[in-house]
Amino acid sequence: MGQIVEKLNWLELELNNAFSSQNWDSLESIDDSINQYCRELMRLVDCGELAKNDAKQAMDALMSSYRSLLELVKKQQTQVTSQLKRMNSEKEAIKQYASSIGYK
Repeated sequence: MGQIVEKLNWLELELNNAFSSQNWDSLESIDDSINQYCRELMRLVDCGELAKNDAKQAMDALMSSYRSLLELVKKQQTQVTSQLKRMNSEKEAIKQYASSIGYK
């Protein structure tokens, strides 16, 4: 179980680092690693080398990290959308002003 926890901690750290640095290619690679890790956990359970409860705990912890990151992504998306709307409003105001002074 110690190796599982160590691997989970590493994956969580890598996810957080990639997200913080907005390294989207790295996030994809880490996501692939997580999927492989989950498949490996299930293989170990099927072989009887890992208790089902241990694998479930490991996957639950990993999913919790995923959910936290997803919430951060949603929050950033909302902020970016809001900022984009504001910028579009400013652009329209500038276009209207330019038109009103005869600038094309």
